[in-house]
Amino acid sequence: MLDVRLRHCRQQGDSTIKTKLLLSLVFFSAIALGTLEQNYGLGGFSSGRAASVTAEIENPYASLYNPALLSAQSNPLLSFSTLVTATSFGAIRGVIIDSPEYRTTDGVARIGDFQLPATHSVLWSFGMTYPFQLPKSLNRRAGIGVVLSGPFDKLRSFQASTPYDFFALRYGTSDNQFKGVMAGSVELWPDHLYLGAGVSVFISTAGSADAMINSSNPTGRLLVDVGLNTAVVSGLLGRIGDSTASLVYRQAINPSFEQKMSGQAEAFRQPTVTVPFIARSSFYYEPHTFDLEVQHDFQWLKASLGFSYQLWSQYQPSFLVLETKTADGQAQSTRLPAVSMRNTVNPRASVVVPIFADRLSAAGGYQYRFSPVEDLSGPANILDCDTHILGAVIEHRLFEESTFSLSWALYGQYHLFVERKVAKANPQYIGAPGFQLGGSAFTYGLTVMAEL
Repeated sequence: MLDVRLRHCRQQGDSTIKTKLLLSLVFFSAIALGTLEQNYGLGGFSSGRAASVTAEIENPYASLYNPALLSAQSNPLLSFSTLVTATSFGAIRGVIIDSPEYRTTDGVARIGDFQLPATHSVLWSFGMTYPFQLPKSLNRRAGIGVVLSGPFDKLRSFQASTPYDFFALRYGTSDNQFKGVMAGSVELWPDHLYLGAGVSVFISTAGSADAMINSSNPTGRLLVDVGLNTAVVSGLLGRIGDSTASLVYRQAINPSFEQKMSGQAEAFRQPTVTVPFIARSSFYYEPHTFDLEVQHDFQWLKASLGFSYQLWSQYQPSFLVLETKTADGQAQSTRLPAVSMRNTVNPRASVVVPIFADRLSAAGGYQYRFSPVEDLSGPANILDCDTHILGAVIEHRLFEESTFSLSWALYGQYHLFVERKVAKANPQYIGAPGFQLGGSAFTYGLTVMAEL
């Protein structure tokens, strides 16, 4: 099931009625794209090489990392991975955690310590590729594939906050949900150039409700529409001898939620009062992304070098925006603070070393991921740091026959957040006068892969 929880955000007008609203909506399953593959990888070499696999032809998760790889492969691949992830941030000490103007809970001025909750998830991923030969008249190869992943215990969770709450930009949000992508590929220039494209499917929701709230018989109506939208993943692969190069584009993702509500209630034994409001938010946000990578196989060593260019300038945070009217009919809406975001270029590199005649291989990868959050001196508290990402994997091929081979791999990845000092521009802001942000994240898991 899809579990959606919205943290209340209070609006106060001229009316003496103070309303606290809590919505809990439950939807049925739908495929959605998240950022598990960008945060940790999908298992095996994609995690151990810190995502440096967009030019790696033998990639069972090709549909997501680079669909062009599908038609370049020689045999079908199947892979299943399980992984454990955990994230922790350091405590934020001696700051304003609530105030009358920038209220996050009860609107009472409070100074104290804040600890962003640690996250812990057990996830799975599945990848399949199927290359094949087109009719002889075309003299080209093609391929299709699918990638699925998500947590074991649920399909998706979502939480929207006030514009002033402390929350993490990347971890524990869009990486913790069911997702899927389907892709296809065709060979353009035999043995040299390949083109691929895929479709990721995600959901947006909208609805309306009205309710009569009284002490004897509360009643109401609810209508929710769940829509499926798509985003494009496309890629190119070039190959000359033992060298490959790739270019991949991923379209931005910004699924949304909107709920209209009209509530009627008895107030202080007076005639019924109507409180209309609209609640809207972004489920999560993925930027437009361009990946460029080159790889060369030296036989005794395989090395890759690349970068990811991410366009964050149009970022939409998961703030819960409420629109309502006061007792005298004046419209009010949640005031959204300006969020300063920048585009980032994130370099990465990896190596693969074959051992014992390819029966055993080891790989490692490194990526430096710059934070797109340019300025935290304003009222918003979107927590994110520059991050060092280190990965490692060891793979053992159990057996290899003429038509089938089976291997397994152990892998891990460690994220070290570069400490960031934040100084608030206004002493009344949540988080003032300032704080120091740091922390870490890690993942480890097991992968089984078959080549058919």
